[in-house]
Amino acid sequence: MLVNPNSYIMVAQTESKVIGFIGFMTRTSIIHSGLCGLIDELVVSKRYRGKGVGKKLLNAALEGCKKLGCCEVELSTEFSNTNAR
Repeated sequence: MLVNPNSYIMVAQTESKVIGFIGFMTRTSIIHSGLCGLIDELVVSKRYRGKGVGKKLLNAALEGCKKLGCCEVELSTEFSNTNAR
């Protein structure tokens, strides 16, 4: 992801410790006239779950997609990940 110019990573940290991250990318689509965002990774340390860290990361990624000109954002997760769904 780090070498792909269409990939982005945002981190949440407390003091100097990373407690979560979100990864997303932008791509073009035949259906949409603008870029599309795809969030496919969101991880928060177990100790910090349920405290709004994931929500802040998600909102930051959505704002990032908006600033990049995305007209749509998709979020993917494994079917078995009931907490994420």
